[in-house]
Amino acid sequence: HVAGSAAGRASSSISSDQAFSDDFDGAAPNAKLIVDDISPGVHNGQASLEGIPDDLETGLFPITYGAAVYARIHSNSWGSLSNSYTTFSQEIDSFMFKQDDFLVLVAAGNSGGALATVGCDDQHEGGGDEYNIGGLELLKLTTFSSRGPTSDLRIKPEILCPGQAIKSARGDGTLNSNQCGRDTELTLSGTSMATPICAGSVALV
Repeated sequence: HVAGSAAGRASSSISSDQAFSDDFDGAAPNAKLIVDDISPGVHNGQASLEGIPDDLETGLFPITYGAAVYARIHSNSWGSLSNSYTTFSQEIDSFMFKQDDFLVLVAAGNSGGALATVGCDDQHEGGGDEYNIGGLELLKLTTFSSRGPTSDLRIKPEILCPGQAIKSARGDGTLNSNQCGRDTELTLSGTSMATPICAGSVALV
């Protein structure tokens, strides 16, 4: 779903469906994607992203930034409920400071409504090149989107992108199938949906 929102190109071999297909293009159709597998799993009975490296600066970003891949935009639809500036936040800032052509985008979270609900991985303090993405609905912050201020009173989120009822690709687990056809698209809401739309928009600049 998030990959389709960022860079999907909908298609159909049926001419009457072509206009329908065009409505489901991602923000940057045909842009190239690299996927970091952070292995969803279960830890102590709770959903867990077990594959997230202990150090993002050395264990995650260099893989996509390196010469073999050369990605320059990193979209992250995951985070934490902590409202403080964490080690992960510091690692994101440090990598972006050293590689000033690399942009990390992080979902704000969906704790909504109340102030100071933005998650820890959205607390970057760097030179202004990294952004926390909130959900947008009818030109205003959605009710579900987490928001600042942070524990040290910084304003969050910095950017709003559409995140309400986002219709995008729905994978069926079959590599050779048409995974985004009529009546098979998936509609989801959340800042995790807003973040890849922002990433695709950045890729167009």
